Amino acid sequence: MLESKEIYADLGLLATQFATIEQLVHDILVKIIVRNGHEIDDMFGITIVKDQTLGKRLGLLEELNHFHNDYSNPISGFIASVKPKIKIRNYFIHGVWTITEDSIMVENKKIKYKKLDNGRRWEYGGAKFVKPNELKKLNSELGEIILKATRILEDIENHGFEP
Repeated sequence: MLESKEIYADLGLLATQFATIEQLVHDILVKIIVRNGHEIDDMFGITIVKDQTLGKRLGLLEELNHFHNDYSNPISGFIASVKPKIKIRNYFIHGVWTITEDSIMVENKKIKYKKLDNGRRWEYGGAKFVKPNELKKLNSELGEIILKATRILEDIENHGFEP
């Protein structure tokens, strides 16, 4: 059983790591858009990805990654490791947390409209239950994702896109 201080510390780490991943996705996108360009190109690259959600940025990164570059495989691996984390990210970042000694309930208070053949229905966003050890495991996985992305960016910085 973990103390609540440790759970809050893990939740803080989780939020920080998700923010770091979002920034890394942004930085990789700008590098792919700009390639080996100049400052004005950086501004253009940043403008394209400004104010997009993580899911949209990943989709754009996936599309741009289809064009030939030496980093296609590592970037594809990075995308594949981030995509399954988006839903849980949204729960933790936008949800309401209820913390007990043995679990964390994260509720999505967003109500969604669902169109049916015979009418419509409003649905509650639902809830996820996460145990403290699962939170630690998620933090560890996010740390690995951050390392992958950091290596990709370092390689691009050091070697560019030219063979």
